[in-house]
Amino acid sequence: MRAGVSPVERQVIAMIHAHNNLHFIACANSIRALQAQGVESLFIDEVDTREPVMDQIIRLVQDGWRYVKVESLPRI
Repeated sequence: MRAGVSPVERQVIAMIHAHNNLHFIACANSIRALQAQGVESLFIDEVDTREPVMDQIIRLVQDGWRYVKVESLPRI
């Protein structure tokens, strides 16, 4: 989801614009950990980076969403 780095940046942006119910998030805790290591990251504008991903997952599950853990994804 990093701007200028991700090989799928254009595809992610196109999917977000094509499907207004599709959202991508990047974990705020992971971003802080990278910054502590000196890695400064710029993210695609459409990617939400405001809070830890687990906080978002917990809130959605409490709102009735179902959490399904994906073990692996085929290569994009």
